[in-house]
Amino acid sequence: MDVDRWVEVEEAATRLVRIAGRSALPGGGGDARPG
Repeated sequence: MDVDRWVEVEEAATRLVRIAGRSALPGGGGDARPG
């Protein structure tokens, strides 16, 4: 498997998890929240 492509996929997955996790918080601002 192409390593560069794997890194891309992993970064995208991490970003999605971070956005979803923040949206699940009380008052979830999603990506609009700083940090």
